[in-house]
Amino acid sequence: MPNAFFVERVEEKRLIFDEIEAHHMKVVRVKPGDELVATDGKGTLYEFVLQELSKNYSVGRMLSKKVFHHDDRTVIVSVASMKWLRLRLILEKSTELGADRIEIFNCERTVARVDQRKVEKFRRIVKEAAKQSVNPFLPEVVIHEKLPRFNSDDLNIFLDFKKESISTLQEKIRGSNVVRIIVGPEGGFTKEEIREMQQDSISVSLGSRILRTETAVIASLSFVNFSIGRM
Repeated sequence: MPNAFFVERVEEKRLIFDEIEAHHMKVVRVKPGDELVATDGKGTLYEFVLQELSKNYSVGRMLSKKVFHHDDRTVIVSVASMKWLRLRLILEKSTELGADRIEIFNCERTVARVDQRKVEKFRRIVKEAAKQSVNPFLPEVVIHEKLPRFNSDDLNIFLDFKKESISTLQEKIRGSNVVRIIVGPEGGFTKEEIREMQQDSISVSLGSRILRTETAVIASLSFVNFSIGRM
């Protein structure tokens, strides 16, 4: 299946795309008459025939649509900010693997700090990843400029290679409405930050190997997806 395009609005059987998507269509060399796929990022995928392609917009005729209904669970990836290439990979892979929300926060050992000015940049990366993976749901992106206090009603999973295996949490994951995976900075959390998080989180390990942050996110998110039947 080819990459999806983000539809700006739907008027009966007409799909209207904005200037950005029209440019994307030109870059990938589609042309009127081609059958393509679009999403609204809210759970609907459309198959359509491209009818018109111009510099400022494009128009397609709907062939079919499929509405996806999300399960009742919310899966969150909450990660300390880091160098851009690694953070970008986490944004992309978390989106491809179906995270519902991606939280990025600063902490004491954060090397590359983030603020609210970065949120639109991060959302663009997430949007492109959703298009590439034909994900009908666009994850929410949230920035915390300091280490947040996580909701104690959620299942907050704090990755720590010294603790017991994440596999022991499979039943808890299956029984939780909100599962949050918490991954620290490249230099690790401070002892004070760990004490603070342990009030509302469960510390687990991904095994005896010390994984890069982006690898830890992919592995833990895949395990959560498997546990709740999203794979």
